Amino acid sequence: MKKNKIYKMCNPVCLQGNIEKQNYFEGWYYKCVDANNKYSCAFIPGISTSTSKYKRHAFIQFIDNSNNLPLYIPFAIKSFSYSDKPFVLNISNCVFSDSKMIINIDHNDCKIKGKIVFGDFTNIERNIKLPTIMGYYRYIPFMECFHSIISLSHSLKGYMKINDRTIDFNNGTGYLEKDFGTSFPKRWIWVHSNTFNVKDTCLMCSIASIPFISKTFTGLICILYVAGKEYRFATYLKAKITKLLCSKNNLHIELSQGNYKLEIRSMCSDNNILIAPKNGNMNRKIIESMSAKIKVKLLKDDYVIFESITHNGCVEYN
Repeated sequence: MKKNKIYKMCNPVCLQGNIEKQNYFEGWYYKCVDANNKYSCAFIPGISTSTSKYKRHAFIQFIDNSNNLPLYIPFAIKSFSYSDKPFVLNISNCVFSDSKMIINIDHNDCKIKGKIVFGDFTNIERNIKLPTIMGYYRYIPFMECFHSIISLSHSLKGYMKINDRTIDFNNGTGYLEKDFGTSFPKRWIWVHSNTFNVKDTCLMCSIASIPFISKTFTGLICILYVAGKEYRFATYLKAKITKLLCSKNNLHIELSQGNYKLEIRSMCSDNNILIAPKNGNMNRKIIESMSAKIKVKLLKDDYVIFESITHNGCVEYN
């Protein structure tokens, strides 16, 4: 049992919980962007449990930047199966793994079918003290929500047919992360893109209200990855949020850590509805944009050492 827990912690893509656990959720976020950076979508497979066995189910969510109706499709829990070695997740006729994704969805007025093969994953820096992006907080068992970045970026190969439209994902860009625990935070902001106008750049920034024992604190985890070098800003590294301005469509974040500063600005033009967990139940509605304009600027000793922009980033908030 202990060896299995260590293996899963060292391999965060694996299922961290189980379907028998009460008030629990676990979900994987597979993002895909075509080679022209015009079309982007995300598939989110997962499980949701509660104290009532009748509410337990697997699910697949789907959103994109083309104003297709967002999907939340529940499945009987018996349609869910998985393996850790190698990691493979099956929900009904769909397959999700760390090497490919096979989709067969026919739900109401939406049909999605296709196969996408993933290239080598770009991993974040990890060690025994900082096993995931959450740092040493990953070792605290009573955290409300755990977050892991599985791949900052990887290549894509394949096609996806969405209703009557066929999307060519060959030479596209993928991203994979996951969350698990009991509930999403009461308040949070999440920003992501790995398709900036400067190649080999990835940004992920999350700011959230974190309940901890009898108190609540504002937690920060952020990575800017540029051409093989990782710049990480985090609460556990004593980073500070020096500015946070958020409105319905605009966001302005400024962070500082040591002699580095990071500025993030975003402007959203679309809003998709996603379903998020509370006490294991998928019953909260949140907003995510998949066509956000995001500007990022990195400074060292007050001198700009990097800046870039994207027009199909993701911004999520509640």
